[in-house]
Amino acid sequence: MKFAMILAAGEGRRMRPLTNNMPKPLIQVAGKTLLERHIEGLVSAGFTDLVINASYLSDQVVAFCGDGQQWGCRIHLSLEETPLETAGGIRKALPLLKEASFAVVNGDVFTDYPLARLTEVELGEDVAHLVMVPNPEHHPSGDFAVSDARVGTGESDKATFSGLSVLSHRLFDGLEQDVAPLRPLFDRAIESGRGDVCIPSKFGNAGQVCVTPDRFFVHNDVHDMFVTEFTKRAATLILGDGLDPTTEMGPLINSHRMVEIDAIVNDALAAGAKLETGGKRAAGFSSGHFYEPTVISNVTDE
Repeated sequence: MKFAMILAAGEGRRMRPLTNNMPKPLIQVAGKTLLERHIEGLVSAGFTDLVINASYLSDQVVAFCGDGQQWGCRIHLSLEETPLETAGGIRKALPLLKEASFAVVNGDVFTDYPLARLTEVELGEDVAHLVMVPNPEHHPSGDFAVSDARVGTGESDKATFSGLSVLSHRLFDGLEQDVAPLRPLFDRAIESGRGDVCIPSKFGNAGQVCVTPDRFFVHNDVHDMFVTEFTKRAATLILGDGLDPTTEMGPLINSHRMVEIDAIVNDALAAGAKLETGGKRAAGFSSGHFYEPTVISNVTDE
């Protein structure tokens, strides 16, 4: 990993009057600006290309950074007419971040974290790696629950997001707003991961055994997000021979079951449920009883 982004576009309102005439990352701490500390730290860690966004008093950031030559790196500036917040700013800068995943450092943090560790992160199927720290006195409630080195929802064992991360371009898929914070994207990713856990339990042996779940009950606060991500994943399931290791969903057991499933789907829709995906015999199979992975929402209790 050679690309990193420093978020330097914020107005620093909570730090006024220090930021009345100076952008927050250019405030000096122990004789050196936060921005310079981050640039030096990232270069020392092995990053060669740094993307820095700027908005508030951006001319000062531009003049300070130059092209990065003085630090032995390449600096690419992403200018915002008005601050786009964290996710919006990163989304705008994605064309400059020419790797599938990249490090992100909040421009207003003071840290001694060994940034070289970020270069070793391999996301795999994940879309984000967050560096968490114990909750400070000014933020005792924390940000995310942490269990087995994974962030999640819940109120117990919470820790605070440090402002250091490794992110994938995929985290920003579907983000349409120009101005957007990162937290909702993290929440969506967490719920998407839960959806992926549910997918095999629901579809892996569909039509073959009687132990797969028929319904998932999801809290109202995350319902829409869960349905969207679960549906998106279900629609991409690979249908095929159950003995093929690449198959994610096999056929129904017989033609009678195909008729029954079709009747169940049609009955739910007639009662006011919403078809999110699927709902019919799968095309492209000359034999076998294949039914599209089907997700229905707003199902009544009857």
